[in-house]
Amino acid sequence: MTMLLYFHIPFCASKCGYCAFNSIINNIDLHLPYFQAMQTQLKSFLYHLNPSIESVFIGGGTPNIVNFWLYENLFQIFMPFVQKNAEITLEANPEFLNVEFIRHIQEYGVNRISMGVQSFSTQKLQWLERNATPHSIQSAFIALDQANFKNINIDLIYGTPFDDSLQLLNELESLQQLPITHLSAYHLSIENGSKFKQDKRQNYEGEEFSFLLEKAGWWQYEVSNYVQCKEWICQHNLGYWNRKEYIGVGAGAVGFLQNYRYTNLLSIQEYIKNPKYIKKEFLSSQEESLERLFLGLRCAIIGVKKTDVPNQENLDIAIKEGIVEERSGRIYAKSLLLADEIALFLS
Repeated sequence: MTMLLYFHIPFCASKCGYCAFNSIINNIDLHLPYFQAMQTQLKSFLYHLNPSIESVFIGGGTPNIVNFWLYENLFQIFMPFVQKNAEITLEANPEFLNVEFIRHIQEYGVNRISMGVQSFSTQKLQWLERNATPHSIQSAFIALDQANFKNINIDLIYGTPFDDSLQLLNELESLQQLPITHLSAYHLSIENGSKFKQDKRQNYEGEEFSFLLEKAGWWQYEVSNYVQCKEWICQHNLGYWNRKEYIGVGAGAVGFLQNYRYTNLLSIQEYIKNPKYIKKEFLSSQEESLERLFLGLRCAIIGVKKTDVPNQENLDIAIKEGIVEERSGRIYAKSLLLADEIALFLS
């Protein structure tokens, strides 16, 4: 049974204004019991399913805010189930990334870092309520270089009041100077549960970043993800868009097994008390079909089977209008930026 594995690390030093994820301001007393709870849940799944794990993603939160030694037992539990040369990603914030941490997680098995840069502008970072600075970002890349770490993604956010053409050009020039293999560029979306939403800040349309990135040689293979070389495509995210099964470990984490999706307890304290509790949601065949359509059209590699498109009449229209294209019996969105709208049209 081949599947993916995800860990949610909910600890942060501070809460960014746009963040609506399940995270809490750093509470070091909870670190050890939380990791012990994750080990309990992880063992339960692994020994029951005996999976062949093809990729691992450790997200958050800020996974590198906790001591590296807390990861050792976790890795010892799941690494025997991981395929050779599997992609193992850890999210990190630059201000907490140092050579010692990097070298230890490399020894455990991490071979990909996803760094939350968000911007190279001091003013924009402050507006986003990030703790990082251009200096800490530079220091993090120096540490990665000293550890000879090669597979690096950075996250960037655009769609803020600062993101005019000049600002986006500056962001592009800065990222082009870095030894990164992958880029995730997200348009700012002010979500329920975030401080920005409470402050009644509005979403900003602003300039579109994807056109600049394309001119600079970055291939948009998914709505928010770019590479310059196909070998660096994020295999873990590709698995999600392919609707592969995955185990989710940690407070509020989601998993997908066979015909149901499950969610862990959201409260960190409650999760520590009962890490094996899950809430199941069974998907109907119609829900599965729609999910396959929406996920597939978001990715230039995956697409969706022509026969799986619910509205064949609208599909004929979309093909004639050049909104989608058909290749080898699969349908692909011509513009990934319109993928969700196209999926609605074809549903």
